[in-house]
Amino acid sequence: MSAPAASVGPAAWGAFRGPAKRRLPAAAVPAAAALLGAAIAFGNPMLVALALVPAAIVLVLKPDGAAIVFAFGFYLNLPVVIVHHTGAPSILASGLALVLLIPLFGYVVAGRQPVVLTPALGLMVGYLVALVLSGTLAPGAGPDTVSTIANFLSEGLLLYLLVTNVVRTQRTLRAVVWALVLAGALMGALSVWQELTHNYHQTLWGLAQVDRTGSTVGTAAGFGKDLRPRLAGPIGEKNRYAQILLVLLPLALWLVRTEAVRVKRLLAAGCAFFTVCGILLTFSRGAAVALLVTVLVMAVLGFVRARHVALLLVAVLGLTFAVAPDYINRLQTLSAVDSATSSGTSADAAVVGRATEGLAAFNAFKDHPIVGVGPGQFFRRYSQEYGNQLNLRFLATDRQAHNLYLAIAADTGILGLAMFLGIVLVTVVQLWRLNVFWRRRRPEHAQLALAFLLSLVAYMASGAFLQLSYQRYFFVLVALANATIWVLRREAQRLPAAA
Repeated sequence: MSAPAASVGPAAWGAFRGPAKRRLPAAAVPAAAALLGAAIAFGNPMLVALALVPAAIVLVLKPDGAAIVFAFGFYLNLPVVIVHHTGAPSILASGLALVLLIPLFGYVVAGRQPVVLTPALGLMVGYLVALVLSGTLAPGAGPDTVSTIANFLSEGLLLYLLVTNVVRTQRTLRAVVWALVLAGALMGALSVWQELTHNYHQTLWGLAQVDRTGSTVGTAAGFGKDLRPRLAGPIGEKNRYAQILLVLLPLALWLVRTEAVRVKRLLAAGCAFFTVCGILLTFSRGAAVALLVTVLVMAVLGFVRARHVALLLVAVLGLTFAVAPDYINRLQTLSAVDSATSSGTSADAAVVGRATEGLAAFNAFKDHPIVGVGPGQFFRRYSQEYGNQLNLRFLATDRQAHNLYLAIAADTGILGLAMFLGIVLVTVVQLWRLNVFWRRRRPEHAQLALAFLLSLVAYMASGAFLQLSYQRYFFVLVALANATIWVLRREAQRLPAAA
């Protein structure tokens, strides 16, 4: 018998209730991941079509499963990969988000439930206002600032609203986390396959891209620098690929700790393993620093026991020697970072370049502290000018700041930076409060809040080395963190007063 539409949201469709309905998303996502992996490995278009069948079943039979399909496909960057591989119009790359309209319709229209308003929404709007003000008043203001603002509307605010209004239940939230973790594991597994086979020319239809310029990992006797490829997954940029994998690690560990079924715990542990492998094979120094910071914060906040931190670090080090031993040589170059701005520095060119770009962004911010130089304008118009004034490294082309905080400050000034950091701070504070509230009542809820908090820590730590490119990944992470806040708050309201 169907429940009243007003109380069940997407369940207003009234189809496939009971145990089978509840098991459908959990079964479809790993099935889709396995089939997709096999299809890519064999390069068979028919298998690719078959891999999409579980996703289609979820969409048709369980409208709420659209959130799971979106999360899996979005994190694999499938829309962009398909557009690039097939030559389809680029506008189709944003089409996957439209599947979220299915459960949104079920909740708001069919279910007559209110629109979800989460803690960070006001600051998201505030950040939009800061972008508009900067695009209007800054010295670099002009028509080309419109694209930066439009990108935030589509990849930031719109995605945030869709995700927070679709992920409304604990079951959906856990299933979405599983979809993200499985997507990360699939990416990592493809990177491991590439490394084991040295089949770097095979990008598996764009899901396993490679930076063919390579990186210096040592010096070969008599042959100069020893270069090796860096794996970039479906993103195509190795440092960003490492970043989106890194933020999944706390979520995978949460699943390991809270899943009731042993097989699921082992699956989550395997996902964490392949995720770390994927990070290592990018040879990203920034990701290594951010991973260390994240693990230490995990220990401080009690997400992992202090005595396990040493074992975890030893395991990562051992995995590094097993999977990417050249990474050790690359990390050793960080020892010269403190001299990157000195004459006669022993730091490599990349480190000196990052220092030049960061200082250039800081100087641009100093000269235009309130609204910056305009959204996206530091890169387009000011990076060479400010960078070459430093006499550290000559910048022959426009360069990014390679620092999240300095880039936002240079582009939008203190106004934009304050709004952006406010989004993160409000979210982190609310997650921490919920962690404290649920600690003795429902430990798994407390750990969920802490897992998303740590994912944000991982992103912000890696942001010290990367600007806000591929912002859709960041804002979906913020949206899921705020959906977690909304779900856990609603659970708290249902507790008896004595609790």
